[in-house]
Amino acid sequence: MERNNRLFSNYKLIIAGVIIVALLIALIINLIPKERAITTLEEKGIKDFSAKVMPYMDEIDLTNEGPGADKLSDISTDRYIAYALEYSYNNNDKSELSATEIKDLIASIFDVELNEEKINSVGISPLLLDKHVGHEPVNMVYSIDKTNYTKRDIAAIPVSNYVLTSIKADKDDYVVTYDKFSVKNPYDALNNAKEDIPGINAYLNGNGKVAPVKAAIDGSFANKDKETVVKMKTKDSKLTITSIK
Repeated sequence: MERNNRLFSNYKLIIAGVIIVALLIALIINLIPKERAITTLEEKGIKDFSAKVMPYMDEIDLTNEGPGADKLSDISTDRYIAYALEYSYNNNDKSELSATEIKDLIASIFDVELNEEKINSVGISPLLLDKHVGHEPVNMVYSIDKTNYTKRDIAAIPVSNYVLTSIKADKDDYVVTYDKFSVKNPYDALNNAKEDIPGINAYLNGNGKVAPVKAAIDGSFANKDKETVVKMKTKDSKLTITSIK
Protein backbone atom coordinates (compact mmCIF):
# COMPACT_ATOMS: atom_id res chain seq x y z
CA MET A 1 0.00 0.00 0.00
CA GLU A 2 2.80 2.35 0.96
CA ARG A 3 4.58 1.53 -2.30
CA ASN A 4 1.45 2.38 -4.25
CA ASN A 5 1.14 5.71 -2.44
CA ARG A 6 4.76 6.52 -3.29
CA LEU A 7 4.19 5.67 -6.94
CA PHE A 8 1.06 7.82 -6.99
CA SER A 9 2.97 10.75 -5.43
CA ASN A 10 5.76 10.38 -7.99
CA TYR A 11 3.19 10.25 -10.75
CA LYS A 12 1.62 13.49 -9.50
CA LEU A 13 5.04 15.14 -9.39
CA ILE A 14 5.76 14.05 -12.96
CA ILE A 15 2.40 15.43 -14.13
CA ALA A 16 3.01 18.70 -12.28
CA GLY A 17 6.48 18.95 -13.83
CA VAL A 18 5.10 18.38 -17.33
CA ILE A 19 2.46 21.08 -16.76
CA ILE A 20 5.07 23.56 -15.50
CA VAL A 21 7.34 22.89 -18.50
CA ALA A 22 4.39 23.30 -20.88
CA LEU A 23 3.45 26.60 -19.23
CA LEU A 24 7.04 27.86 -19.48
CA ILE A 25 7.19 26.93 -23.17
CA ALA A 26 3.89 28.72 -23.79
CA LEU A 27 5.18 31.80 -21.94
CA ILE A 28 8.41 31.86 -23.95
CA ILE A 29 6.49 31.49 -27.22
CA ASN A 30 4.24 34.40 -26.27
CA LEU A 31 7.27 36.55 -25.44
CA ILE A 32 8.80 36.02 -28.91
CA PRO A 33 7.88 39.03 -31.12
CA LYS A 34 5.27 38.00 -33.65
CA GLU A 35 5.48 39.22 -37.22
CA ARG A 36 2.05 40.47 -38.15
CA ALA A 37 0.58 40.44 -41.62
CA ILE A 38 0.96 43.53 -43.79
CA THR A 39 -2.34 44.99 -44.95
CA THR A 40 -2.89 45.88 -48.60
CA LEU A 41 -3.06 49.56 -47.66
CA GLU A 42 0.23 49.38 -45.72
CA GLU A 43 1.96 47.58 -48.58
CA LYS A 44 0.79 50.19 -51.08
CA GLY A 45 1.92 53.01 -48.80
CA ILE A 46 5.39 51.51 -48.38
CA LYS A 47 5.74 50.84 -52.11
CA ASP A 48 4.67 54.40 -52.99
CA PHE A 49 7.03 55.83 -50.35
CA SER A 50 9.88 53.64 -51.59
CA ALA A 51 9.34 54.69 -55.21
CA LYS A 52 9.83 58.33 -54.24
CA VAL A 53 12.62 58.16 -51.68
CA MET A 54 14.77 55.11 -52.45
CA PRO A 55 16.16 55.89 -55.94
CA TYR A 56 18.43 58.63 -54.51
CA MET A 57 19.51 56.72 -51.41
CA ASP A 58 23.09 55.98 -52.50
CA GLU A 59 24.55 58.53 -50.07
CA ILE A 60 22.28 57.82 -47.10
CA ASP A 61 23.86 54.53 -46.18
CA LEU A 62 25.56 53.92 -42.85
CA THR A 63 28.20 51.75 -44.51
CA ASN A 64 29.53 54.95 -46.12
CA GLU A 65 30.51 56.25 -42.69
CA GLY A 66 32.82 53.41 -41.72
CA PRO A 67 32.99 51.16 -38.64
CA GLY A 68 30.95 52.21 -35.62
CA ALA A 69 28.28 54.17 -37.51
CA ASP A 70 24.87 52.84 -36.56
CA LYS A 71 22.52 55.84 -36.45
CA LEU A 72 21.19 58.24 -39.08
CA SER A 73 22.80 61.05 -37.10
CA ASP A 74 26.21 59.47 -37.89
CA ILE A 75 25.73 60.27 -41.58
CA SER A 76 27.54 63.45 -42.63
CA THR A 77 25.43 66.51 -43.39
CA ASP A 78 26.80 66.94 -46.93
CA ARG A 79 25.29 63.56 -47.83
CA TYR A 80 21.85 64.77 -46.69
CA ILE A 81 22.33 67.93 -48.77
CA ALA A 82 23.21 65.85 -51.84
CA TYR A 83 20.21 63.61 -51.24
CA ALA A 84 17.81 66.54 -50.84
CA LEU A 85 18.99 68.17 -54.07
CA GLU A 86 18.77 64.94 -56.10
CA TYR A 87 15.34 64.16 -54.67
CA SER A 88 14.02 67.66 -55.30
CA TYR A 89 15.42 67.86 -58.82
CA ASN A 90 14.01 64.50 -59.90
CA ASN A 91 10.67 64.64 -58.09
CA ASN A 92 9.87 68.35 -58.07
CA ASP A 93 11.96 69.72 -60.97
CA LYS A 94 13.63 72.07 -58.50
CA SER A 95 17.42 72.43 -58.57
CA GLU A 96 17.82 75.03 -55.80
CA LEU A 97 16.97 74.66 -52.12
CA SER A 98 17.40 76.89 -49.10
CA ALA A 99 18.86 75.46 -45.90
CA THR A 100 15.36 75.55 -44.41
CA GLU A 101 13.92 73.59 -47.35
CA ILE A 102 16.70 71.02 -47.04
CA LYS A 103 16.04 70.67 -43.31
CA ASP A 104 12.28 70.26 -43.83
CA LEU A 105 12.69 67.78 -46.71
CA ILE A 106 15.11 65.59 -44.76
CA ALA A 107 12.84 65.69 -41.68
CA SER A 108 9.90 64.55 -43.83
CA ILE A 109 11.78 61.40 -44.90
CA PHE A 110 14.29 60.57 -42.17
CA ASP A 111 14.04 60.40 -38.39
CA VAL A 112 16.93 62.83 -37.95
CA GLU A 113 17.15 66.50 -37.04
CA LEU A 114 19.26 69.03 -38.90
CA ASN A 115 19.29 72.79 -38.48
CA GLU A 116 19.89 75.61 -40.95
CA GLU A 117 23.18 76.71 -39.40
CA LYS A 118 24.66 73.23 -39.56
CA ILE A 119 23.52 72.81 -43.17
CA ASN A 120 24.89 76.19 -44.23
CA SER A 121 28.22 75.63 -42.46
CA VAL A 122 29.02 72.63 -44.68
CA GLY A 123 29.79 74.87 -47.65
CA ILE A 124 31.17 72.89 -50.57
CA SER A 125 32.68 69.58 -49.53
CA PRO A 126 34.57 67.34 -52.00
CA LEU A 127 31.42 65.19 -52.23
CA LEU A 128 29.23 68.17 -53.17
CA LEU A 129 31.84 69.54 -55.57
CA ASP A 130 31.91 66.19 -57.36
CA LYS A 131 28.13 66.40 -57.75
CA HIS A 132 28.26 69.92 -59.22
CA VAL A 133 26.60 71.48 -56.19
CA GLY A 134 26.86 75.23 -55.66
CA HIS A 135 26.46 77.19 -52.43
CA GLU A 136 25.44 80.78 -51.62
CA PRO A 137 26.38 81.17 -47.93
CA VAL A 138 24.80 84.61 -47.51
CA ASN A 139 21.40 83.44 -48.75
CA MET A 140 21.91 79.95 -47.25
CA VAL A 141 21.03 78.31 -50.58
CA TYR A 142 22.39 75.20 -52.28
CA SER A 143 21.88 74.36 -55.96
CA ILE A 144 22.74 71.48 -58.26
CA ASP A 145 23.83 72.05 -61.85
CA LYS A 146 22.75 69.32 -64.22
CA THR A 147 23.72 71.22 -67.38
CA ASN A 148 27.47 70.83 -67.07
CA TYR A 149 27.64 67.16 -68.05
CA THR A 150 28.82 65.98 -71.46
CA LYS A 151 27.57 62.71 -72.91
CA ARG A 152 30.93 61.21 -72.01
CA ASP A 153 30.52 62.40 -68.41
CA ILE A 154 27.06 60.88 -68.20
CA ALA A 155 28.19 57.55 -69.63
CA ALA A 156 30.86 57.32 -66.92
CA ILE A 157 28.48 57.85 -63.98
CA PRO A 158 27.30 54.56 -62.42
CA VAL A 159 23.56 54.35 -61.75
CA SER A 160 21.83 52.17 -59.18
CA ASN A 161 18.32 51.15 -58.22
CA TYR A 162 16.81 49.64 -55.07
CA VAL A 163 14.37 46.81 -55.79
CA LEU A 164 12.01 46.01 -52.93
CA THR A 165 12.08 42.32 -51.99
CA SER A 166 10.28 42.01 -48.64
CA ILE A 167 8.28 43.89 -46.01
CA LYS A 168 7.96 42.79 -42.41
CA ALA A 169 5.98 44.54 -39.70
CA ASP A 170 5.76 44.72 -35.93
CA LYS A 171 3.12 47.14 -34.63
CA ASP A 172 3.87 50.48 -36.38
CA ASP A 173 7.43 49.56 -37.32
CA TYR A 174 8.49 48.07 -40.64
CA VAL A 175 11.63 46.33 -41.83
CA VAL A 176 11.87 46.69 -45.59
CA THR A 177 14.53 44.85 -47.58
CA TYR A 178 15.83 45.91 -50.97
CA ASP A 179 18.31 44.47 -53.44
CA LYS A 180 20.59 47.21 -54.74
CA PHE A 181 21.47 46.77 -58.42
CA SER A 182 23.99 48.93 -60.27
CA VAL A 183 25.31 49.49 -63.77
CA LYS A 184 28.66 51.15 -64.45
CA ASN A 185 27.40 52.51 -67.75
CA PRO A 186 23.82 53.89 -67.92
CA TYR A 187 23.65 52.84 -71.59
CA ASP A 188 23.15 49.32 -70.21
CA ALA A 189 19.76 50.52 -68.94
CA LEU A 190 18.86 51.81 -72.39
CA ASN A 191 19.86 48.55 -74.05
CA ASN A 192 17.74 46.50 -71.63
CA ALA A 193 14.84 48.85 -70.93
CA LYS A 194 11.29 47.65 -71.44
CA GLU A 195 9.68 51.10 -71.28
CA ASP A 196 10.29 54.86 -71.06
CA ILE A 197 12.97 54.79 -73.75
CA PRO A 198 12.45 58.54 -74.46
CA GLY A 199 13.10 59.36 -70.79
CA ILE A 200 16.31 57.33 -70.74
CA ASN A 201 17.48 58.88 -74.01
CA ALA A 202 16.81 62.35 -72.62
CA TYR A 203 19.04 61.64 -69.61
CA LEU A 204 21.83 60.18 -71.74
CA ASN A 205 21.71 63.26 -73.96
CA GLY A 206 22.01 65.56 -70.95
CA ASN A 207 18.44 66.85 -71.12
CA GLY A 208 16.60 64.71 -68.61
CA LYS A 209 16.39 63.21 -65.17
CA VAL A 210 17.98 59.99 -63.97
CA ALA A 211 14.72 58.52 -62.60
CA PRO A 212 13.78 56.61 -65.82
CA VAL A 213 17.26 55.07 -65.95
CA LYS A 214 17.02 53.92 -62.34
CA ALA A 215 13.56 52.46 -62.89
CA ALA A 216 14.90 50.33 -65.76
CA ILE A 217 17.64 48.72 -63.66
CA ASP A 218 16.90 45.30 -62.17
CA GLY A 219 18.46 41.90 -61.66
CA SER A 220 17.83 40.76 -65.22
CA PHE A 221 21.02 42.47 -66.39
CA ALA A 222 22.51 44.61 -63.60
CA ASN A 223 24.95 43.51 -60.92
CA LYS A 224 23.63 43.13 -57.40
CA ASP A 225 25.74 45.27 -55.09
CA LYS A 226 24.22 44.18 -51.82
CA GLU A 227 21.10 43.77 -49.77
CA THR A 228 19.92 46.97 -48.08
CA VAL A 229 17.71 46.88 -45.00
CA VAL A 230 15.63 49.95 -44.18
CA LYS A 231 13.71 50.40 -40.96
CA MET A 232 10.64 52.63 -41.06
CA LYS A 233 8.00 53.75 -38.63
CA THR A 234 4.76 55.67 -38.75
CA LYS A 235 5.19 59.20 -37.40
CA ASP A 236 2.31 61.70 -37.47
CA SER A 237 0.49 59.29 -39.81
CA LYS A 238 3.42 59.36 -42.26
CA LEU A 239 6.22 56.93 -42.96
CA THR A 240 9.70 57.96 -41.86
CA ILE A 241 13.03 56.14 -42.15
CA THR A 242 14.79 55.34 -38.90
CA SER A 243 17.75 53.31 -40.19
CA ILE A 244 19.33 52.20 -43.45
CA LYS A 245 22.15 49.67 -43.71
